[in-house]
Amino acid sequence: MFSKMIFSLIFCAFLLGHVQAQNFRIIGNTDVCLGCENYFPNITFQGGVEFSVDVTGPDSTCAFTTMDYNTGAFTICYNCYGTYKVVANYYGNSGQIYSDSLLVIVHPNLPIEIFPKDPLSCSSDNGEKCAKACAGSTLTYGFTNPNISNPPQPPLDISVTGAASYSINYPASEITVTWGNGGSGSITAVSFSGSTKCISEGSICIEILKDIDVDFTIPGQNFCVGESIELIPSSLDGATYSWDFGNGITSSDIKPTVEYDIPGTYQVSLTLTNECGCIGNIIKEIVIKDNYLPVIDCKSTICENTTSTYTTDADCGLFKWKVLGDGTIKSGGQSTDKYITIDWGKGPLGIVELEVSGCNFDLCPKKAIYNIPIISEDARIAGQTIVCKNTKEIYTIQKYGATDYQWTATGGTITAGQGSNTIIIEWLSGNEGTINVAYNNCYLKCGGSDELKVFLKSKYKLLLDNDQICSGDLAVATAYNENNVPVIIEKWEIKDENGNLLSTETNKANIQYVVPNGISKLKITTTSQTYCDAIQSKEAYVLPKSLLPKGIKRRKSHL
Repeated sequence: MFSKMIFSLIFCAFLLGHVQAQNFRIIGNTDVCLGCENYFPNITFQGGVEFSVDVTGPDSTCAFTTMDYNTGAFTICYNCYGTYKVVANYYGNSGQIYSDSLLVIVHPNLPIEIFPKDPLSCSSDNGEKCAKACAGSTLTYGFTNPNISNPPQPPLDISVTGAASYSINYPASEITVTWGNGGSGSITAVSFSGSTKCISEGSICIEILKDIDVDFTIPGQNFCVGESIELIPSSLDGATYSWDFGNGITSSDIKPTVEYDIPGTYQVSLTLTNECGCIGNIIKEIVIKDNYLPVIDCKSTICENTTSTYTTDADCGLFKWKVLGDGTIKSGGQSTDKYITIDWGKGPLGIVELEVSGCNFDLCPKKAIYNIPIISEDARIAGQTIVCKNTKEIYTIQKYGATDYQWTATGGTITAGQGSNTIIIEWLSGNEGTINVAYNNCYLKCGGSDELKVFLKSKYKLLLDNDQICSGDLAVATAYNENNVPVIIEKWEIKDENGNLLSTETNKANIQYVVPNGISKLKITTTSQTYCDAIQSKEAYVLPKSLLPKGIKRRKSHL
């Protein structure tokens, strides 16, 4: 009887422990995102507890566990998405074992991709993988939202900086942005999934390019009808140059020449497009007076050793013909002749000048000068041969009609003008470069080529300690390189306001000079063969010193 009672007590204790173990649970999220999650048992252990946690997942390095032996709680940080099995064993003071397991699904924080739908075709200059946008331009960007498959209104939070305005088309997954002035901008998107609350993020940085500075020079004023006018752009940042001369004629040349055959005021427009597609425009007026130059015909491109005849229909009494270049007059060209026949030799250019008098029209006071392009091997590339590193320069060769030009450059990149007689090169950071051009006229079956060596040099800058200095004080000027380190310059000069030489130095990094009385301005000039911007000048204004009091005189009293 006694043995039966002992067995019953042991069995009841077993059942009680078993029931407790069956009711034991680990509490925590099982549908989670990448990151850390906290778990704890559903019973309280007094005085701490011994327990173990075993986590199996996609990889042995994908999870990291920390445990609190005072409370029995533990934290698992999930570094990989996938399915994990978590097994926890707790050991009671009386030898009980409490076990539970969880199946945890870890979802990835999928990135949101934001991308230009009409990107500019240029690279970034700021060292980052930023998209570019022109100031004031309106561009469209697409985005992906991995947490929603086909939303009428996705839970997506979008913010834009650097924009004048923007709008979001959720069904089309598009953002349309009108960018502000030059600087930086960004588009950022954040999304939460409906079930797991996983965060998806994405952003794109935007380099907002400044407005293009566009200008061009017109060589003079008061042009005559029939006069050749060469227009020269001031900006070398264009990839294309589009000219409209206001007379129905356009050109894509970098440096075009235009003639007007009717007097009047013309609006000349230059539209410049850079490598990124940004556009700048300027319009200037050209005034053509009611004065006429005699016009000659047949001013076309020819090959070497060609005989050509030029005529004029100018209603004048006397004609004065002149030929410049390698040309011989074969016939005509007399004071009463309206024509001249020339046997041209070598090129690259011949010139015909014509002055007339006794005319029945308002004669232009200028001489008529007409260029005759002669395709020749003697054509030479014109442009700077000593240039600054990482700068743009313009190069040109004789313009021939209906002629193809093929340029190559080493040490730099051709940014505009390929196929024409004028190009722009952006030089790199090396020490020298080479320009080659081959030109060919397939109709006349003649052509030529040329090569130009270019030396790339670093910049320097000339700085004064003060641009205002008193008579008798020490004037100091120093030359620095691009890293603000003093550098030696071959020649220094100091002159006064009248151009009188006051001081010179050679092969120094600075010059010092005590300013004498009687001058109002110093001009300091440096000349270098080592650096690209060879000649630089700075001016300092000389101020007279105030007169010092020599003593105090007692004023007589009249009281």
